Amino acid sequence: TGIRIMCMTKKQKEEASTILKDTFELIDHKVPDSDPYKIGYSDEKLILKLGSRFSGAEYKAIRDLVFEVQLRFIFMDAWAKFSHAFSYKEEASIPHELLRKIQIMSAACEMLDDLADNYAGDIARFRAGVFEEFKAGSKKDLENTPINMETLQAYLEFEYPLRPVDRKTQSLIVRDINRDRYKSIADIDRAVANAHDFLIWY
Repeated sequence: TGIRIMCMTKKQKEEASTILKDTFELIDHKVPDSDPYKIGYSDEKLILKLGSRFSGAEYKAIRDLVFEVQLRFIFMDAWAKFSHAFSYKEEASIPHELLRKIQIMSAACEMLDDLADNYAGDIARFRAGVFEEFKAGSKKDLENTPINMETLQAYLEFEYPLRPVDRKTQSLIVRDINRDRYKSIADIDRAVANAHDFLIWY
């Protein structure tokens, strides 16, 4: 019995692992194989049970039921599905003539996971940089700030720190905005200033 959790970044994977270990009783923790020549995917596995932390009578029948949680990155999971489709469990099961292609595909999936993780870090640093520019600069700096998901989020976090806007709503704003009328964050800032009294009332 078990579940699989797909993670976008290393930080997300570490947070999921920590939450699981804090919530349930850990029986075993299997970390990915560090062998650089190993074919295939690597996932983190936690063997858990509810344990004594779940003391209510409703948990009595399942308290000692052991289950497994797999933590994987998204491209790693794609590779797992591909290799499972051909029932490749080990290197010896792969035709020698095709082994090189399998090695390249496996490496490519690992590289994509690393790139996705790095991109998430780049986005966070970019948004933090824009936020600091808003914090330290004058309004004229906004004229040179284009409208995209990250600059809009940085602006909203700066102007309305207690009123977070979810990413889905932001994506709708960025998609539907009139680009002829709103060309920079400064245009949005002016529109917000003009609507200030209404926003306060609202």
